[in-house]
Amino acid sequence: MYWSPVYAFFRRDGMHDVDARDLTQGLFAELLERGDVAGGDPEVGRFRNYLLACARHYRSNTRDRERAQKRGGDREHVPIAAMESCTADEPLLGVEPTDTDTPEAAYLRAWVRQTVAMALQDLARQEQEKGRSQHFELLRDSLEGHGLEKSYADIAGLLGTTEAAIKVAAHRLRRRFRTALLSQLGATVDDASDAEAELRELFAALG
Repeated sequence: MYWSPVYAFFRRDGMHDVDARDLTQGLFAELLERGDVAGGDPEVGRFRNYLLACARHYRSNTRDRERAQKRGGDREHVPIAAMESCTADEPLLGVEPTDTDTPEAAYLRAWVRQTVAMALQDLARQEQEKGRSQHFELLRDSLEGHGLEKSYADIAGLLGTTEAAIKVAAHRLRRRFRTALLSQLGATVDDASDAEAELRELFAALG
């Protein structure tokens, strides 16, 4: 979940894709080795902010090392294998604004995208378990902020029910999607009750 936002931060900070992948991998390797990912830093607050602070610090240290190498360091940089997750993000990063954008804004957008993707995946699993996979797939676009390809009446015809029943199903699905979002965010804050505030803050920041 956390790879994509950090990678977006490094890319928007001016790094090439291979270098950004290497740096992202290096950051998480260091955090995992120290055991920091599990708990974060209570003084920093939400894990989203903590991880961003780590990325800034790691990037700063990297710049210091690069300057040291230019002054005579002889350590060789060996790129790691590319990660599929960040490769998939390249089209999204390519169309994001670059004139007024900041690495922090790119990080935030990627964080929201990944949170939404995880919530949709969780909701799809729940709907499949309840035998409502077809309902979910036909109504999914409305959860992602897109217009439905088919009207409620057409969807009702496909599912052998009424338009009113589909509207009720769509309303309930949106509520379950919100619950799934809050569940994802609850894992990134100190107290699960803060998930509501985190949700409001994220989408307010995106405008």
